[in-house]
Amino acid sequence: MRVVPVLLTLVLTASLALAQESVPPPPQPAPDKPPAASSGPSLEVTLKFIQDKVNQQGSISYSESIINASTGENLGTSTQMSQEIQVVAVDPAGGLSLQEKVSVALSGLGSITSNGISTWQVNFKDLDRLEVMSSGDYKHSVAQGYVYQDSPQFFELIVHLASGKIVRQHSRITVCSRGIIIPKQSCKPQESDANGGVFLLHFRNEETADRVAKAMIHAIELCGGGSAPEPF
Repeated sequence: MRVVPVLLTLVLTASLALAQESVPPPPQPAPDKPPAASSGPSLEVTLKFIQDKVNQQGSISYSESIINASTGENLGTSTQMSQEIQVVAVDPAGGLSLQEKVSVALSGLGSITSNGISTWQVNFKDLDRLEVMSSGDYKHSVAQGYVYQDSPQFFELIVHLASGKIVRQHSRITVCSRGIIIPKQSCKPQESDANGGVFLLHFRNEETADRVAKAMIHAIELCGGGSAPEPF
């Protein structure tokens, strides 16, 4: 009757051997690959850099002359202008609120002055591409029949929104005019809204404009904006 104890001993021994055998853990899922845009400065740092560089420009004052591109004739008007853009608020999710003050004084046969303020908001996820051009080259690209000479020269950062996206600019402008025959000055306030797919940021030098453009491209990437890459 010793057969049963012997079999029981063999079963217990085999069970202990199986319990002591190491079993590899189940494979762990591969970690998600971080998006490429996560490298570099954070969105908070990038937005602060853009705000500081834009606001440091202050009011850019210059004189403008206009020449007929075909004849080379100077149109004979003297225009004094000043433009100032400020970032007045930052949306931590990836947006800016901007304000621009523009003053224009046109002299010739009489005089016209215009003082206005425009405000608008933009989200970086809605932006597509950027360009940097001298102020004269930009104006010529818009009105190719004329050549614009600005003194001193400054630079425009041209911000293009993605297809179907717009910014709504609200403007308040007061235009005052005075002529030779009617010397009394007449002023008329105007208020309007306009939708556009492009807006400008003004810079005193090309280097700063390029640096802000680079920062804005990074912000666009962080916010998921820009053109979708083509599959092939």
